[in-house]
Amino acid sequence: MSGALFTHLTGPIDGALAVRPFISEHSHGFELFDPETGDVAAIIHDGADRGSGEAQAAAEVLAAAPVMLTLLFEGLAIYGAEFDGDLDVNGGDLVDRIAAWRQKVISTLQMQPPPALATDNPT
Repeated sequence: MSGALFTHLTGPIDGALAVRPFISEHSHGFELFDPETGDVAAIIHDGADRGSGEAQAAAEVLAAAPVMLTLLFEGLAIYGAEFDGDLDVNGGDLVDRIAAWRQKVISTLQMQPPPALATDNPT
């Protein structure tokens, strides 16, 4: 099945995520879920344009980096309703909102990694 990589996006992620297979009548993939509550944060689908291994790898990376998943959700939400509904978008406002989101992503990527992830060789 070709189509959207993500569905069932729920918004900001608080805490760790786990990955489990997702199978429905029309789709297969992997769920990112809160292991404490079982709440699903996102479903990453496999399909004709990406295999199960690729979908699982994407799910594993995003589960290990919930901040990045949250940033992706925020980026997708910028004028999301307007894009989904094929509505007009003010170009200047769009550039301003994308620029603000981009700065947030840059700031996040420049944060000091947690001690468990820090290395002796920062190159």
